[in-house]
Amino acid sequence: MNDKIKHRGPDGEGYYINQASAVALGHRRLAIIDLSERGIQPMKYNGLNIVYNGEVYNFMSIKEQLLKAGYTFDSDTDTEVILKAYDYWREDCLQYFNGMFAFAIWDEERSSLFCARDRLGIKPFYYHYDPLSGKLIFASEIKAILEYNKVKWQPNDKIIFDYLYYGFIDHTEHTFFEGIQRLMPGHYFIFDEEHKINIQKFWDVEDQIQDEHLKEDCITKFKEIIDDSVRLNLISDVKVGTSLSGGLDSTTIAALVQKYLEIDALQETISYTSQYKEFDESLYIKDFITNKRIKNSMITKTSGDFWNDLRRLVYYQEEPFISTGMYAGYSVMESANKLGTKVMLNGQGADEILGGYRKYRVYYIREMVRKKRYINALKGMFFTLFQLGASYNFKDDFKKFRNIFSRKKQSTLEAYIKDEFIKKFYNSGIHSKSFTEALVNDIKYISLPSLLRYEDKNSMAWSIEARVPFLDHNLVEFCMNIPIEYKMNGGWSKWILRKSMENVLPKSIIGRKDKMGFATEQSIWLYKNREFIKRLFLDEDMKSSRYISKEKLLMDFENIIEPGNQINIWRIINLELWMREFFRST
Repeated sequence: MNDKIKHRGPDGEGYYINQASAVALGHRRLAIIDLSERGIQPMKYNGLNIVYNGEVYNFMSIKEQLLKAGYTFDSDTDTEVILKAYDYWREDCLQYFNGMFAFAIWDEERSSLFCARDRLGIKPFYYHYDPLSGKLIFASEIKAILEYNKVKWQPNDKIIFDYLYYGFIDHTEHTFFEGIQRLMPGHYFIFDEEHKINIQKFWDVEDQIQDEHLKEDCITKFKEIIDDSVRLNLISDVKVGTSLSGGLDSTTIAALVQKYLEIDALQETISYTSQYKEFDESLYIKDFITNKRIKNSMITKTSGDFWNDLRRLVYYQEEPFISTGMYAGYSVMESANKLGTKVMLNGQGADEILGGYRKYRVYYIREMVRKKRYINALKGMFFTLFQLGASYNFKDDFKKFRNIFSRKKQSTLEAYIKDEFIKKFYNSGIHSKSFTEALVNDIKYISLPSLLRYEDKNSMAWSIEARVPFLDHNLVEFCMNIPIEYKMNGGWSKWILRKSMENVLPKSIIGRKDKMGFATEQSIWLYKNREFIKRLFLDEDMKSSRYISKEKLLMDFENIIEPGNQINIWRIINLELWMREFFRST
């Protein structure tokens, strides 16, 4: 199991084995803070043994509290702080942690295992639990659990349906593998001496929403929180870089990083650019980095690069993904690895906490009409049409907007999914009735969980730690309680972010109407490789044919593979490649 996740921790490994209790812990180390041998895991204290992945950014302030309580420390690691915080506060220690984490602590005295995952689910935690045998297996990646050969692993049909029909992934505790669950964000569990699991919630974004909106100076407060988050995210004993797409979010992070650079130090940034004008953001990137202490590496990938890397990408992601867009992030991490960078900051999460997606304009307009604020509604409608004109995928946007108003969610792939499969698993999907409800659903189910999975698997495939300053829980809680006008104002999305950075970022970025964020040339890449794709579907051993009507798909293939007509055909392609990778013998 440990060898299967060596890429996550190439700097060392360690084991704890207690044969009397039938307990074994393994760990792969990616050394970020305190690179000495003192940081090796599993780490032990007072009968407690921890394996841990992530960073608790405020570990120094917690350490000060524990020192006052009489604890002493042998290392400068946050791992030791977590271990002793648990010894002192037990489960309540989670309320003190600000960061991203997934960890397990075996208590020898109580014969129990305490496992926890951070509030937003930035770090992964997968497990298989058999209540009959009382066996529990857990890991940071599914492929490690698959090494347990006493279970015949099978695809999870319900999750595959949600993926094909709705495009939902990472939205429940169930994975694409039957019998393998994920510990949900903001949850912990105790595996007790009777070999039973008790799962508890310690944080939920919905619980943070107050009855009344904040009335303080929101812009000043927003600046303070995001600035402090970036400062904390820069704590590291290894080289730190920034993913820079040229959009508002990642450029904000890069700009704030500049404040904390040492004199004459250069910020390392990496950008993904395209050979096609409609996907290229290099002009925005150049506009920002000009005359700044920033070293920028721009990378471009071709259709051939993508298809050559695809099998490796499917293997490291472990579960299907919605589009080829995340290949750009994978390529950025590959470049960071070659440059010797071990930590990368990025702008992930801003759209989910501030309503940055185009669909939020629809919710905003509906809310303004409901409140009889018709001028605001008209401004929103005008800017929506304006932004759609700048969209690189107008057809897809239109379908999303239509679905928001539709009582029955329609799938663009419905014609190609077998009728009996639809009848068995059809459900009403996930609906949002308001702007705030849409934010909550994106954070908990629809958008953020999959983006964080992409980010973690992409970065760890190259032994790099990805950090997301916009997902500091203090910032998330703050943004959930500011008036809607700070999120959408005068037709501008993420208004408070634009306002906060208006004297820092170039006007070209502050005033961007379009949204890409490391976009790839998916429709072109698929069309260029249509013969390979067609051969997948013609194969007599097409794995996904249990869900997909091959006849209908092949009948329409020449039409739906055209760049202007593609109807989420990538989901079928990806499902087929995933099944071939992980279920070759079935």
